[in-house]
Amino acid sequence: MKKLVIGAFVFAICLSCSNDEVSHDITTSDFDITIEILIAEQASTDIKGTYKGAINPIITLPQARFNEDTKGMYHGIVVSSDTEIHGRIWINLENDGKYNATVVTNTGDKLSFFANMGRGSSITSFSTISFIGERGSFTYDVSDYNHPVATQVVIDNKESYIQTVKDRSDQRADVALGTYVDTGDATFAGTWDLMTDGTLDPILGLPVLTQTCTVGPTGAMFTDTTIEPFDWSCFVGTVQTFTPIFARFGDPNNALSGNEFWAQGQTLPIGDINASYSIGVSTMVSNANGQTVGLFNVDLTGANPAIGCYVSFGVQGVWEWNGHSGTIAFEDDAFTPPTRTTETIQDFKNALQANK
Repeated sequence: MKKLVIGAFVFAICLSCSNDEVSHDITTSDFDITIEILIAEQASTDIKGTYKGAINPIITLPQARFNEDTKGMYHGIVVSSDTEIHGRIWINLENDGKYNATVVTNTGDKLSFFANMGRGSSITSFSTISFIGERGSFTYDVSDYNHPVATQVVIDNKESYIQTVKDRSDQRADVALGTYVDTGDATFAGTWDLMTDGTLDPILGLPVLTQTCTVGPTGAMFTDTTIEPFDWSCFVGTVQTFTPIFARFGDPNNALSGNEFWAQGQTLPIGDINASYSIGVSTMVSNANGQTVGLFNVDLTGANPAIGCYVSFGVQGVWEWNGHSGTIAFEDDAFTPPTRTTETIQDFKNALQANK
């Protein structure tokens, strides 16, 4: 039944091709053949790899005229329910006049998706768009472009999830792919991803954490969009209450000299029970104390650190839920602080003073 529905949908695509898409007179409803022709017709390459006709996230920037519009660019994460597919997604809604999407997985695979809007169609006339590619499909709803919703996500015949945010020319979205595991049970594991829509903290002027997404052993996705401020007693006299930060090295909005990811004392609802988690990665702390990771305001018992503003576990994140507890690790190279020797925690204190 699923093949019949997909075949009919692809056949409809071929009958309503726009001048930006394929214009072949295809009479077959075979999914693989149709997509193979579609991909081949729109193939393009660049020095970083092949993006088969879809948006190239390496060189494509969101246009400023679409910053407050349903059109433009969206960025986020994609995860299959079995967590075997795990990656980033970029969705292009007429940013360059076309409608397509690119997924880059954590293993380097590139997946392309296309939406045939038909001649003269535009997102101004409707807000729900169907995308299809050689390895799957999804439906994308941008009726509220600040809270886009992806449904009916299927990749490699697996139920999957997509979470995205609007990407703006002056407020860049970003994601970091992570995983978690129970320290006492290696089978209790899954993905743990971070997202920012580029909103800047009003005090520090750094991008803030917008959303946490996790997929676990049950195959369901749970998200945390209620990001709680936390106290950091080390900085009494400057700023003590912090908004969780997502500041990548090299981001023009990152005034500091390294990677700073802080989310202390957070909660994430999983079923009827809240998980608690803390994430801490800091170039400044790494440079100051020789630790590669560990910027934690509290330890697993909730106690404040006695010395040095932080407790270092030698891990990037910790979590607890329903009798389980474990660690969080990030696959992204942003979570390995760059090798530097001149920056110290004084950089951070200077930045705090400058933004008081």
